[in-house]
Amino acid sequence: FVTAPTDGAVIDTTTGEVTGGVGGSTYQISYITSGPCTSVTEQSLTSILIDDASFTITPGCDGGVPVISGLAGGVFSFLVTPTDGAIIDPVTGIVSNAPFGASYTIRYDTNGPCVNFSEVTFTVYEQPLIFMPAPLDVCDDNVPDYITEFDLSVKNNEITGANPDYLVTYHFDQADADAGVGALPNPYLGQNGQVIFVRVVDATTGCYSLTTLDLVVNQA
Repeated sequence: FVTAPTDGAVIDTTTGEVTGGVGGSTYQISYITSGPCTSVTEQSLTSILIDDASFTITPGCDGGVPVISGLAGGVFSFLVTPTDGAIIDPVTGIVSNAPFGASYTIRYDTNGPCVNFSEVTFTVYEQPLIFMPAPLDVCDDNVPDYITEFDLSVKNNEITGANPDYLVTYHFDQADADAGVGALPNPYLGQNGQVIFVRVVDATTGCYSLTTLDLVVNQA
């Protein structure tokens, strides 16, 4: 070196190979011949920056979605191949088909001029913890037809355990409950023996759980 570096770089005096330096640094290298008439030449060497492999992962209800903050175009993989059915897209890094609460470490390898890698561990969101409610019993109205109005909201706390982060809706069938559409009005005009579906969403994560509620109409 013309000037000794302070970043830890060292040079092999025989081959001239420089190692241990910092990417993007510039070094002045001198070469002295060993013949009877020695001469000296100098060259400037700038090392290439190592690829930025940084990324983050946003958890979801069945996996996670990565956001690359470094060099794009690399390859994603599981550090340890899971046995629970979870899969990863090597191009996008999206993890899917993962069970609630599972944790994974994801590796990202760059493909730039100075390859690098990084690893991020994340945990899939938990499913809302809910409880199977007892049947909702009401008395029939003045028309003895076993059809009357139900105040469905009286079951909210029983189903959610009074969790303030849970949002409750009631649905005619499971398809509507799974899709989060067609919420029943409250009060609801129901009939004896009817089974309706309850959807509980965690307002923090967006994950949901389902249960059912039996409607019972008693004759006065």
